[in-house]
Amino acid sequence: MENIGRSIYGKTRSWLDNLKLRVSYGITGNSGGTTAYSTTTQAYVYAASGISINGKIVPFTQYSGTYGSSDLGWEKSYNWNVGLDFGILNGRIDGSVEWFKTTTKGLLFKRTLPITSGLTGWGSPLAIWQNIAQTSNQGVEATITSHNIRNKDFTWNTTLSVTWNKEQIDDLPDGDLIAENLFVGEPIKAIYGYKYAGIWGTDTPQETLDAYGDKTRLHQDRNLRPER
Repeated sequence: MENIGRSIYGKTRSWLDNLKLRVSYGITGNSGGTTAYSTTTQAYVYAASGISINGKIVPFTQYSGTYGSSDLGWEKSYNWNVGLDFGILNGRIDGSVEWFKTTTKGLLFKRTLPITSGLTGWGSPLAIWQNIAQTSNQGVEATITSHNIRNKDFTWNTTLSVTWNKEQIDDLPDGDLIAENLFVGEPIKAIYGYKYAGIWGTDTPQETLDAYGDKTRLHQDRNLRPER
C-alpha cells in the first residue's frame, strides 16, 4: 500500500487528506464443492445374490452413481485487485475505487458420461467429476461517503456505491456442454432451453395455425380427424 498523495506532493495537500494505492495478487485453491469420497468410484458388491455359474452363486460388483478419476485436481483461482482510497476536505468526503479480476482454472463440474463410454450402472450412464472449465470474473466497485453532519448529538452520513461485474466461461476443452448448461462466452448459471413461441387457443384463427404449419386442429364443421 502506497500513499501516493505524499509521493506526488511531498506532503499531503490541505484539501487532500488521504490518497492510497493498493495492489494485491494471490492464488487460492479449493475443492469446488466436493466432499469426502464423493469423487471416488461408487460400487456395490452383490455377495449372496450374485450370478449362478454351474449351480454356484458367484458374487459380482455393479457400478452405481459416480465413477472416479485419477486426473482430478484442485480448482485454482488467480486473483488480481487494484484499489484507490481517498479522503478530501478534512474528512468530509472519502471513498474508494477498486478493480478486480479472478481467473479460475480447472473448474470442477460433475457431468454425465456418454453411454457409449461403456461406464454404466444397470444400463444407466455414470457421472464423473472433472476439471473441465476455465472462467473469469472481473468488475469495478466504487464507493463514496460524505459525512454531512457530525456532532455529539447527531451524525448524518451518505454513502453511494456502484458495482459492475462480468462473469463468463472462457474455455471448455470439449466445447459447449449442453446437458450441463455450460457454454463458452456465457455465465456459469446460463439458462438454455427452447424459445417460447406462444400457446394456441381454441379460438386461434385457422390462418394463424396454417402460417406456422399447425395441422392438428379439428375442423368440427367438417367432422374431420386431425391431419398427420
